[in-house]
Amino acid sequence: MFAFLKNIRRRRRMKALEVSHIRVFPNVEELERVALVWRMENQEEVAQLDAVLDFFKSAKLEATVVIVEHGKIFRSKAAREEFSLLCDDKGVMFIPKDEVKWYGFPKGEVVKQLFHEPQYDMCVCICGSSDFTVEYLASGIKSNFTAGMFEPQWCNFSFILKKGSFLPTAQEYLVALFEYMRKMNQE
Repeated sequence: MFAFLKNIRRRRRMKALEVSHIRVFPNVEELERVALVWRMENQEEVAQLDAVLDFFKSAKLEATVVIVEHGKIFRSKAAREEFSLLCDDKGVMFIPKDEVKWYGFPKGEVVKQLFHEPQYDMCVCICGSSDFTVEYLASGIKSNFTAGMFEPQWCNFSFILKKGSFLPTAQEYLVALFEYMRKMNQE
């Protein structure tokens, strides 16, 4: 019964968005604004935040990074608040797990702010498996092209580059994705 109600709420939320994404590979050299939706699942991923931000900086891209907390990354509420302050200092949007409703819908000012941002050239989703919260955010972000690393259950991605053992970090995934897109544009 619980899963049935959760799925009804999820379908209604996704239907309300109805955002379409272009299926043509964007030219990496012409990208200006990129949105990254990242579901962090462990402390190792928290440590990768600076490397991901440096990647966007070196590529000269204006990036909006949204981090969705998943699982028990932070042992205490103080550690979560400290990470939230760190995110604020770096210009990263953070959605703690207490700001996600029981059926996976994120609430709060971060979502409102994100959905009212102007158009992005590309949205990238970093998440190990299908996750309603990540898919909802990716669907609501106005972008021409959406790439992810998993088969979405609730929305459509323009392109999927699955993360394998050869891409252990978020930064390596982004580098591989951008290199693949460069190759596709050359052909």
